[in-house]
This record gives sequence, C-alpha cells and structure tokens, in this order.
Amino acid sequence: MIKLIIFDSNNTIEDYDSYEMKRPSIMEELCDKLNVSSKVLTSHFINFRKIFGNKPWDYYPIFWKDFIKQHKYALDTKEVYKLYSDLYAKNILLYEDFLNIISQLHNHYKLAIIANGYYERIEKDKVRLV
Repeated sequence: MIKLIIFDSNNTIEDYDSYEMKRPSIMEELCDKLNVSSKVLTSHFINFRKIFGNKPWDYYPIFWKDFIKQHKYALDTKEVYKLYSDLYAKNILLYEDFLNIISQLHNHYKLAIIANGYYERIEKDKVRLV
C-alpha cells in the first residue's frame, strides 16, 4: 500500500524553462536592486560555469558568496540570496498538471518534495502549494 509520494522539485513541480526565458530580465532587476553591474554579474556567471560546470549556479549561495568576494561588493550573501530567491519564486511557474495531481492526491497520501536546492528556495515552493 502506498503511504507516501515524493516529488522532485526542478522540472517536476517547477517549469524551469519558464524561468530560463526570464533569466536576463530577472538578473537585470536583481542588479538594479543591488546597485551592481549586470555585465559584471553575467561575466561572473559565465566564468563560474567554465570552472565549476554547466549548472544553474545562481540557485546556490556559493555562487553569490563568490560573486561578492571576487568583486569586493559590500553586500551580505544571505540578503543577496534572499533577494534572488524571492525573484526566482516570483517568476518561475509551477506545472499546472502538477497542481491538479496534488489536489487529487493530498487527501489520500502523504506528499513530500525532495530537491537538491537550498531550503530557502524549496520552502517557497512549499508555500505556493499549500
């Protein structure tokens, strides 16, 4: 008997492509809020990927910590990551089919989300699903 159903976050719950299309404008908005150069951020992102691999590194606080340190910005990593994750959550779409599925399952099964993202970002998905 099934008692628990576990869902992965990225590209199961979240439509990552919906975010990717908006990434340039999201990063521009973030740069405006932080008063940093979008060209510097874009360059850092490209270089970071060359060194660490082709992941969406903006998901991870380590990317933002490195960005702040390398460019000597007087910014708090946690605050920058919160700003970023708020913009991410505001702009990524959840799959409509997923919302229909969980509305049918939630009365019959325990549901869980598993992800390799950071808690702060995943918590935003949970809030949107409740």
